[in-house]
Parts: sequence; C-alpha cells; structure tokens
Amino acid sequence: MLGLEANKRSTCYMTESKTLCVHISSLLLNSFQSIDLASPVQTAAVTGVGLLYQGSAHRLWTEFLLNEMSKRPTVDQNTDDREGYTLCCGLSLGMVNLCLRDGSTKSVNDGSSDLDIIRKKSIPYLMY
Repeated sequence: MLGLEANKRSTCYMTESKTLCVHISSLLLNSFQSIDLASPVQTAAVTGVGLLYQGSAHRLWTEFLLNEMSKRPTVDQNTDDREGYTLCCGLSLGMVNLCLRDGSTKSVNDGSSDLDIIRKKSIPYLMY
C-alpha cells in the first residue's frame, strides 16, 4: 500500500484515496465497523494519505488527521499501536500541509488558507 502511494505521491488520485479510505476504520460506515482491520494496516493507510496528498493542503484530510490525533485509544486497542497510529497521523498532517508556512511561494486557493485551526489544535501535541 505504501509503495503504491509513494509512486503516486502528490497526485491526489481519487481511486487511490478510496482504496486508503477502506483501510481506515474511522472512515467506514457503521454497518462495516465489524470488519477487523489490523493496526499496522490502518497506520500504513494513514501514512499513504500523507504521501498521496503531499503538499496539497487538502482541507478535509487536514481536519480528519487532526481529529484522529486527538482521539483516545479504545478499550480493545493496544497502546503501542495507538501511539504509532497517532505518530503517523502527525507525519501525514505535516506532509499534506507541507508548503503552508508563512512566506511560501505556493499559492493556496483550495479554501484551506483559513486553517489557523492547525496551529490552535496542534499546540497541545507540541513539546518545547
């Protein structure tokens, strides 16, 4: 999965995105929640999102990754698996918003220019 997304890096292909969505349990409908997805598969899918949408400043994925980072682990979830998943959410968030720093020459016209929420929501996760 990661190799495929690395090959399609920064393309935002919808078919690849749908493939990744099937492997992230938070994006599945309630009727499909009974499907058991291994934590490493979900972690690879989240990392694939970062690769596929690298530098795109995609608003939906930015908000999703921020929300996933702030979720608490479920009762049946291993803490180590959750830490790895959260780490990959943070890395993917950084890849998606790679060119959004002040002074960037990249033009952002996709509605994400008001995403000051990234700074506000990520403050608790930053270590000084």
